[in-house]
Amino acid sequence: MITKINVSKKATSILTHLHNTIRLRPNLIARNALMLSMENGDRYNSKIDVDTSGKEFNSYTLFGENEKIFEMMLRQYYGNEFDENHWGTVISFHIENGLGHKDFNEIF
Repeated sequence: MITKINVSKKATSILTHLHNTIRLRPNLIARNALMLSMENGDRYNSKIDVDTSGKEFNSYTLFGENEKIFEMMLRQYYGNEFDENHWGTVISFHIENGLGHKDFNEIF
């Protein structure tokens, strides 16, 4: 899997706000947003323009020791739709979508 993931400026702003409000680290919030987006059936396709001009996460910082598990879940979810070069964009897409979900806002 890739080593760096850039999220959008909007996601960066939301992650910073939540971190300052509930004191949960941005990587943990982003991880939950990613999973909520996938649970809700959101799907990235290459026609979607994804902003990646915000905060940069090291993949180990984002996923921790479960990095391989997240990689396997994404591969299971998408199959062989994307090559290695697209995973950062796919992850960023899911983080932003998860942060915007009504369910996420009710939880946090």
